[in-house]
Amino acid sequence: MKLEHAEQLPGFIKKEIQKIQIAITPLMKKSIIYRFLAFPLAAFSLFHLASLLIQAPSGRGAFVSAGIFALLAALGLAFFKEAGYQRKQVQKTIRLYMLNRIRKSNILSEERKSAYTRLIAEEPSAMKSFIEFLTEEDRKKEMLY
Repeated sequence: MKLEHAEQLPGFIKKEIQKIQIAITPLMKKSIIYRFLAFPLAAFSLFHLASLLIQAPSGRGAFVSAGIFALLAALGLAFFKEAGYQRKQVQKTIRLYMLNRIRKSNILSEERKSAYTRLIAEEPSAMKSFIEFLTEEDRKKEMLY
């Protein structure tokens, strides 16, 4: 998760961002591993498959080699697809964390929580609204205590 000027954020926002990062770390690791495996595997296999097709060798060994390289290329492309799926899971986990955090708030009114919930559900990039929620909640908390 990238936030510009994250070091300048107040402590209460940094704390929530750290909680989000803890929640998504396992998914991010999976995504990184899949991408790390996918690129070299797909590139290596597709290069060798293309060179086999250009040379057009005949014989049973050429077909077996082509089959193996095609299988490895398919595996590499499957890893790419899985990495994309993991990335979507990361985004979903972040959004769910934000929505649950808003629902659990006992500082803001139900109307305000509903408004923030709607914003986060509708926005593609919901972090700005989540930070606004945290800021408003902190201000109200300071006024109450």
